[in-house]
Amino acid sequence: MASLEEKFMGGRKDNYMSSSEDEDVDNGKNRPEPIHDGLPQTGPKGVIQDYKRFEESARLETDMEKRERMERMTREAKTCLTVDEEKKLKEREEVKKPSASDEAFMKEYRAKRLTELKEQPKAQQGPRRYFGNLVEIRGDKYAEVIDNAPKEALVIMHIYDEFLQECQLLNKSLTQLAKRYPSVSVY
Repeated sequence: MASLEEKFMGGRKDNYMSSSEDEDVDNGKNRPEPIHDGLPQTGPKGVIQDYKRFEESARLETDMEKRERMERMTREAKTCLTVDEEKKLKEREEVKKPSASDEAFMKEYRAKRLTELKEQPKAQQGPRRYFGNLVEIRGDKYAEVIDNAPKEALVIMHIYDEFLQECQLLNKSLTQLAKRYPSVSVY
């Protein structure tokens, strides 16, 4: 019995390639191998392979993110102690509690150390300079004042416009501060 294609083509198979699978075909034995060259394939098989690669890379990325998240959580996690660890910690704290003689020693040591610290800056710095007032300088003296200022002194420079009310208020405040803190040089 003739196939549908034969009936349709009138029995002629010249210059005709069938798409049906039931005909005698070479089953792809004579087809040339596809050229990959590291490039993604186009067509259904290439798209499927590309999709599988994409899924794999997405899975690896999510696995890596999960691993990083778990590492961060373990680093930053607040830990708690077991009952046995708490007992041991309490025992250590009880042993470390200072006695009355330790407290007396600490008070004496603290007082002695405070007197040492109070005397130390006086010996190291030598005589302190006292400024105590606001000094107005002009632009040509600006660099000279900065260069010649003592290294241990704090210098405050106010560059101002004498016609602005805010600058006048700041000058008054700086004058008061210069009197209150005489070790600071105010210009």
